[in-house]
Amino acid sequence: MRFFCVFLVSLKQKLRDRVSLLLTVMTAPLFVLLYWVFFNDASASYRAAILTATDGAPKVHEEGVMQALATFSPHGAPFFEVTRMTDEQAFIHALIEGRVVIGIMLDPTFSNNLTTPGAVPEITLIGNGSSPAYRISSALATKVIEGYAAKIAGIPPAVQLKEKLLGLSGTRTPFEAYVPGLLVFAVIMLIFSSAMSVAREVEAGTLARIRLTPVRSIELLLGLSAVQLLVGGASVLLTLATAFALGFRSHGSVALAMGIAALASLATVGIGMVVASLAKSQTRAFLFGSVAMFLLILFSGIVFPRPAVTVLTLGQRKIDLFDALPTTHMGAALEKVMTLGAGASDVSYEIVSLFVIGLSSFGLGGLLFARSGRPSAESWDGLP
Repeated sequence: MRFFCVFLVSLKQKLRDRVSLLLTVMTAPLFVLLYWVFFNDASASYRAAILTATDGAPKVHEEGVMQALATFSPHGAPFFEVTRMTDEQAFIHALIEGRVVIGIMLDPTFSNNLTTPGAVPEITLIGNGSSPAYRISSALATKVIEGYAAKIAGIPPAVQLKEKLLGLSGTRTPFEAYVPGLLVFAVIMLIFSSAMSVAREVEAGTLARIRLTPVRSIELLLGLSAVQLLVGGASVLLTLATAFALGFRSHGSVALAMGIAALASLATVGIGMVVASLAKSQTRAFLFGSVAMFLLILFSGIVFPRPAVTVLTLGQRKIDLFDALPTTHMGAALEKVMTLGAGASDVSYEIVSLFVIGLSSFGLGGLLFARSGRPSAESWDGLP
């Protein structure tokens, strides 16, 4: 009987906090629904670039290979989105930038050797060996190219396939492959740190008392945020130092990687301020922060495949829906710098995106923070 009374009282308390209850119960089903929406369609294509030797029209069998790849459709829709290139430098640059998943380099004598008895033309597959997308697309591209060559030459094997992996991607250990993603985790934790620290002061009424002093909201915001950025910098440095001590190697500039982490930290602290300003209590800040963390992890590509939801195309650059997440750009940029040896120009898109997202989230956090000094006992958006 006493157990039943305690159960009823606890249930009544839980039902009073409807926001926390809904977040706890509905977050995982919501992400399942989103993943079904984004991944239920099996028609996603992989971008492939074919490097040929001439600026004019491709030779007959070069055209044949491109056509075979472009029409390969195991799921009813084209698997490859094929682009022909003739500039090797631009070709490699597109691979490092990530605008192309797999590069296919045809031997200059490919067309002639394919029909010459005893001659075996060469094809080189190029890409990021640590990328699952490259591994999938290289296996299927090999199947398509060998099938086309065997059809033309009449006897397999009709081509010699080679592989050239970018940077350190071909020699990465499983541990090294996960380090860029772990650095992103170090920055994501700032959501909890910044949100709960501000919510704690709001809950205690400290911010309300500070507002009675000459300190302005922007000065208070900058002071709190500077501490969080310092914490984030220390976390990234310690994480990176630990990784290097355990054998991690970086093919690119560590200073550039730290600069990228700093920009991502700015955006994450801004998100934390938004969470704290909406939550008004440490409990809700933790729950809201958990939802934000799951969003940043699940849809950024650092752990699970990132769904491609293109909303805009600018030249050769496709802008996806989840490019709005700072972790998307941080993870991609760190992978390019540390694994592929990319320079600042190769990650300029990610750097600019992080800067814009950082200013936007920090600005929004600042606007909400300006009205966040109310005691937590007050109603939140009309809810008791």
